[in-house]
Amino acid sequence: MFGLTAVATAHGPGPGGTHGGAIISNGVIKLGVDQSANLNIAGSVRSVSGTFITGVRLIKPGIGELEYTADGCTCEGWGVADAASGFAAYANDSSGYGGYSVTSFSASSSSAVATSVTTSGGARQLQVTHDYHPSATPNLFEVDVTITNIGSATVSDLRYRRVMDWDIEPTPFAELVSIYAGWPTPPSAVLRTDNNGFNSGNPLTFSSYGSLNQNFDRLGPRDHGAVFDFKFGALAPGQVKRFRTYYGAANNRADANAALATVGAEVWSFGEPNRSLSDPAYSTAIFAFKGVSSRPLANAGPDQNVAVNAVTLNGSASSDPAGGPLSYVWTEGASTIATGATPTVSLGAGVHVLTLTVTSAVTGLTDSDTVVITVTRPADTTPPVINCPLDAHGDTDPGRCTSVLNPGTATAVDDVDGPVAVTGVRSDGGAIQVMGNWL
Repeated sequence: MFGLTAVATAHGPGPGGTHGGAIISNGVIKLGVDQSANLNIAGSVRSVSGTFITGVRLIKPGIGELEYTADGCTCEGWGVADAASGFAAYANDSSGYGGYSVTSFSASSSSAVATSVTTSGGARQLQVTHDYHPSATPNLFEVDVTITNIGSATVSDLRYRRVMDWDIEPTPFAELVSIYAGWPTPPSAVLRTDNNGFNSGNPLTFSSYGSLNQNFDRLGPRDHGAVFDFKFGALAPGQVKRFRTYYGAANNRADANAALATVGAEVWSFGEPNRSLSDPAYSTAIFAFKGVSSRPLANAGPDQNVAVNAVTLNGSASSDPAGGPLSYVWTEGASTIATGATPTVSLGAGVHVLTLTVTSAVTGLTDSDTVVITVTRPADTTPPVINCPLDAHGDTDPGRCTSVLNPGTATAVDDVDGPVAVTGVRSDGGAIQVMGNWL
């Protein structure tokens, strides 16, 4: 994962007057994350077009902060529902909040985690967690979405929506919007896409702006956005559904496509200003998803900063929509260093970029994710512990008795350096005979 240090700002009432949250940044992208997990909260830095509300921003040197979702309508949001029983929960600063309660919210300088529990489904109760953090590219924030059925009844037709009104600076309200979802044969969980970013967060409601279930490129200029509806099927009590969303931007379309390729996005929307491609203020805003197809979803766990050589990796949050078991292979560069979901590996001091590749036993499809392990070298104040073999005694001449030490089987471990080499030295400076060989 890619991470830069920045400042997170906790906020009181947001644009809607009732919600707090945090502004997080990786130094390139800035997000305003509401405590309910939707975007757009009040901030203190003015954007290029003059708004203080922060939704999704690109920090562009020499230009300023280009805002993409906050000018005019603060219409970014999400929702979850069971289409079979008709209950829904949703969060959108413009169209409203309902059907859930926030159970926790925490944030650091570059991450935020918001968890809510639905309140309107009776025995069908869902816990929804949105975990915002830097991704493998500085142009995108990654959001791990985890939906858990904590109720006692099956959610028969699980739906999820993410929607936003693109307002792309420096020409908000006159943007060019693109959507790619693989139509006419989209990934298996994609139910519906459209350019009406003014839809509410409720997945059980919908109206079109005329581009329903179509791939289109640079449509506009007009004031519009993107809505993605997903259909995940049944979720029994105790079961979990995981997928990812991405928010960010790049200086141009080529860099945006490169960012999508880095994270393996499956469907996405771009928002771009009504300006020349050579304009210094031109940029491409990005909104994307992964884990909405038949492919497994690899999750290599959070980055780690440790002061020990033995590091436990954690790929247990990986998932397979086919429902089968996964195999796990961990590599560093071209070398395989471990297998299994939670192996413990020995790593030397320094920065290690590890790749987890998971393979579905049902479909044979694969996916990969990276994790950065930084091993710092602490002060070494403890000598290594040596494990010496027993001396071997014996001689064929009854008139002699010799004692032969075999240091080749001795081992030593240091608390900082791990396994270290062992050498043998006689206290009187003489030669040591080891298994018939003179040292």
